[in-house]
Amino acid sequence: MKNKGPFVDISLVIIFSTAATFLFSYIAYVILQNKYPAFLPLWYTWDAQHYVEIAMDWYTSSTVEERNLQIVFFPLYPLLIKIVAFFVGSYVAAGLWVSNLAFAGAA
Repeated sequence: MKNKGPFVDISLVIIFSTAATFLFSYIAYVILQNKYPAFLPLWYTWDAQHYVEIAMDWYTSSTVEERNLQIVFFPLYPLLIKIVAFFVGSYVAAGLWVSNLAFAGAA
């Protein structure tokens, strides 16, 4: 079989590892929580909520506590989410796109 080069190999690793992560996470949630959630809300937890809120409203929160919490998050990721959300229409989906493109770029 002809070797197609490292780009194809890396691309396959990225595609299969991302698909496996999404599939495993969804199955684990269904088993542990006994619920069948929509795909995107499954990924809107923990720090993702803060990044999406920063992408939507930047660092303008209504409470001092929330502003103090948001200050620990660097602005590049929320900025990229905001840009991609303009094209995909969803901030959570944009966060997944940015994260996976960064993963692909790092590989």
